[in-house]
Amino acid sequence: MGLLSGISDALFGSGDYENPASAAKPYYDKLDKTITPYYQQYIDQGKSAMEDYQKNTQKMLFDPNAFLNNLMGGYQQSPAYKFNLNEALTAGNNAAAAGGMAGSPENQEYNMRLADSLSNKDMMDYLQRVMGVYDQGLQGEQDMYKTGYMANTGLAEQLAAALMNQGNLAYSGAANQNQYNQWQQKNDMDFLGGIGGAFAGSGMGHGLSNFITGLF
Repeated sequence: MGLLSGISDALFGSGDYENPASAAKPYYDKLDKTITPYYQQYIDQGKSAMEDYQKNTQKMLFDPNAFLNNLMGGYQQSPAYKFNLNEALTAGNNAAAAGGMAGSPENQEYNMRLADSLSNKDMMDYLQRVMGVYDQGLQGEQDMYKTGYMANTGLAEQLAAALMNQGNLAYSGAANQNQYNQWQQKNDMDFLGGIGGAFAGSGMGHGLSNFITGLF
């Protein structure tokens, strides 16, 4: 077919075929490096946030006492507690004195219960404030994780779509190449058939026919 293609190309032009998959490949090869940097920082942040979030939730689930002790480690009696305790003790002692019970065991027990009750309330108020800040931190970690997850998903979808398009182009390119080869072969056969017809009936016809047959 090399000789036939050469003769055909000389008369009809080579009609060089360019595979669209090959033409598009350099652009697809750049796609990963081009779009990944826009997503990578969010993917990295999401991964880091997920690790922090897991560590903190595991502490809460598997060792809640240590978790609470850690939160309460910074507790100090608030100025409000000291003020309220002083006010309540003063009022209680005045009432006890008026009733002739100042300094009695009952008065001392009342003061102890009052101090304990106000202390517990002050500690619970502190814990609620700390947990509020902690919950905000966890929510921030969740938001960062979700952002990273969405970035990772978006990148994966775009790269998958690009890979699918590249596969479709390769398939179409192969199909077009086969079609082109069939067209080229038909073109060569038509050309040879025309030559054979031109020499039909002449003394060269039989020899040319054998020559053409030998080429195939």
